[in-house]
Amino acid sequence: MNLYEIPEEMENCIDKETGEIDTQKFEDLRLTFNQKSENLIKYIKNLAANVEALSTEEKKLAERRKSIENIITNKTNYLKDVMLVKGVSKMEYTAGIAKFGKSTAVEVDGDFVEWAKKNNFGNLIRVTVTEEPNKKAISKAIDGGQKIEHAKVVERQNLQIK
Repeated sequence: MNLYEIPEEMENCIDKETGEIDTQKFEDLRLTFNQKSENLIKYIKNLAANVEALSTEEKKLAERRKSIENIITNKTNYLKDVMLVKGVSKMEYTAGIAKFGKSTAVEVDGDFVEWAKKNNFGNLIRVTVTEEPNKKAISKAIDGGQKIEHAKVVERQNLQIK
């Protein structure tokens, strides 16, 4: 019998015609109800403790992950610097490969937004909470041959480790 059914069973211990109570059955049901209720409370508290422990563990794991990510970034930058100083573009070993790949990025200076407004290049500005350069549009405009002051497309060296 589940906890939900016990109160109804307790009512059935009372004879509707005579009003007599089967005290033994009523007391057994009351004890069962109390025991099941207490067990349910314990179960809920145990689940809550598990949730708290998991949450704490998640925080610890996130901190460890972030620490390891920082180490990876620092070691990658170190290897990149060594390779650049030594003029090495690719290192290939059985453990893995480190090589430079090229990418481009748009860099703008602090005067770009005002310049774009003044020269009717509003399409090169993306409006968010604050105005900021729309780098995709700027890159497309520069690649299309437009002269865009305060902005340029730069080539970057990205170290890839596989």
